[in-house]
Amino acid sequence: MPELSTNERNRLDELDSYHILGEIEQSDYDFITKVASQICGTKISLISLIAEDKQWFLSHHGLEIRETPREFAFCSHAINKPEDVFIIEDSRKDIRFKENPLVTGDPNIVFYVGVSLVSEKGYPLGTLCVIDDKPKHLSTEQIETLKMLSKQVMQVLELRKKSIVLKELNDKFLKTEKLFNESQRLNKIGAWELDLNTGITHWTDEVYNIHELPLDFNHNFVNAIDFYHPDDRNLITKALNKTLSRGINFDVVCRLITAKDKLKWVRVTGIKWNQIENQPKLIGSFQDITKIKLAKERLDESLAKNKAIFDASSLVSIIITDVSGIITGFNKGAELQLGYKAVEIIGKHSIERLHSKTEIEAVGKELSKKLNTKIEGLDVLFSNAKLGIPETRNWTYIRKDNTDYPVLLSISAIKRNGDITGFLSVGRDIYKIKKVEKDLISLLNISEDQNGRLKNFAYIVSHNLRSHSNGIAMLLDLLKNDNPEIYENDLIKHLQKSSYNLTDTIKHLTDVVQINAQTKDNFIVVPLRPIIEKNCSSLLSLAKKNEVKLKNEVPDNINVIGITAYIDSIILNFLTNGIKYSSKNRVSFIEIKAELVEEFVMLTFKDNGLGIDLKKHGHQLFGIYKTFHKHEDSRGVGLFITKNQIESMGGHIEVESEINVGTTFKIFLKSKK
Repeated sequence: MPELSTNERNRLDELDSYHILGEIEQSDYDFITKVASQICGTKISLISLIAEDKQWFLSHHGLEIRETPREFAFCSHAINKPEDVFIIEDSRKDIRFKENPLVTGDPNIVFYVGVSLVSEKGYPLGTLCVIDDKPKHLSTEQIETLKMLSKQVMQVLELRKKSIVLKELNDKFLKTEKLFNESQRLNKIGAWELDLNTGITHWTDEVYNIHELPLDFNHNFVNAIDFYHPDDRNLITKALNKTLSRGINFDVVCRLITAKDKLKWVRVTGIKWNQIENQPKLIGSFQDITKIKLAKERLDESLAKNKAIFDASSLVSIIITDVSGIITGFNKGAELQLGYKAVEIIGKHSIERLHSKTEIEAVGKELSKKLNTKIEGLDVLFSNAKLGIPETRNWTYIRKDNTDYPVLLSISAIKRNGDITGFLSVGRDIYKIKKVEKDLISLLNISEDQNGRLKNFAYIVSHNLRSHSNGIAMLLDLLKNDNPEIYENDLIKHLQKSSYNLTDTIKHLTDVVQINAQTKDNFIVVPLRPIIEKNCSSLLSLAKKNEVKLKNEVPDNINVIGITAYIDSIILNFLTNGIKYSSKNRVSFIEIKAELVEEFVMLTFKDNGLGIDLKKHGHQLFGIYKTFHKHEDSRGVGLFITKNQIESMGGHIEVESEINVGTTFKIFLKSKK
């Protein structure tokens, strides 16, 4: 095998560029090898291409195989001197080839003549060669003809290569055109052209689509202008004229009325194009921006509304900062509350300037302890907002005049695409609220002191009065025992009745004091049904006497949280009232039920008795010493004490009543969870 040339790599790359290796036989090449064999009088004629490790036959007249190893190829020697014709008249006598397997075996090469196939770039790709198994000699005319045939081979190869390149370019163009058209469709943008010599206009498909026209519409410069909104035709005409007369590029936005009478917004651009001599043109783009325009209008409207809200909110301060705390927004409310003008503070100061340093340090210590990490500076204000935790707390702003200004401040993060870009601080003036709160605390302290004094007074009064009342009662009893006849005196009878009433009053006062002294620590789980059954049993005789039927429909599993004695007293009071104020005109009943209503047990006492005029007496129904029917046992204390007992256990009472129809009391007591 001969030595390789220094440009062998370039030669192989050039061969690859023809994309010919491995191609099937083609008649163009086979015709040339057949003619070459006939002219030279040889059994074999080949178009041989020398690859990196083999010689491959593009055409192989007189030979069945299509390739041989390059190391045995005669053509490898021929391409080393492409400018010469490589001639071996008897290989058996040539030291280079006499031991060659292609000489000693099939196809028994004795005679060989090869003419290099040289590309347009000067690289030898292979040879057109003639071969025979006998010694031969070619005439000058035969050799010249062989050279001409080799050039013919290269012309066919070059033509094929150019065809491949053209096909690739065409495929690439078609792909680009497809992408271009698809891009135009997706972006609603087309292209147009106006030939200034002929006045002929050209549109891409998307321009037709935007106009809602068929692709065969006969458009021109004049009717194209007619599609624009009447108020915008002058705008587009002026833009075109400037480009025509002065070569100024234009870019305008105007309205278009489509063939289907639909209003669209379009962006039209144009330039004067003189790339081809004596063929001036205007070319440009045509884009449907209706959605963009409408979206921008909505955005502008939204921004205008937000700005109006931002500027009009004089009752609250709205302050916007960037991530570093620099103030970027400062509304009218902030100006009024803090004394700064927006121009004094926007972009110039951090929001820390508006806060009490002492307060920030105190809150920072609180947060550091809570989050188990050191929180200081701006992080005190923004740490929760950064974590997406909404927070509203009392802060103290420092006005321009250095006075304190209490606000209820809500701070939240401003995000764009998931990233925090700033913070929004909305503060409400709570100066008056703080003042009212201070006054309320003062009043509460006074009330607590007065309540304590009143409670002590009630204890003292109930204790002392009870002692004197008991003394009076004992004296009356002694007087009765010693002088029984004196009780025939009406004055003495009235005195004894007054003594009994005083004792009852003192007992009621003591009950009220005891109710107010109870706490939740005394509460236990109390089953209702057993207590109701006990009281119904105790009152059975009284109920029969008054012809009242008692119906206990409370389930066994209903329990409440409270004080047993109070619940017993409440049940007894409503049962005795129901019996006491039953109607004599019908069969009377008291119906007791209970059901769960959220966190409460609703205990219901329903009767068909005399009823109460709620319009007249509803506002004083639970007042002390208030009675609504004449009865010898009426004192006007029962409902007052009952209501206080219910409320002291965290419950409440409701009433429904109609005169001469009946009354329903609904007692709500805390349910056992």
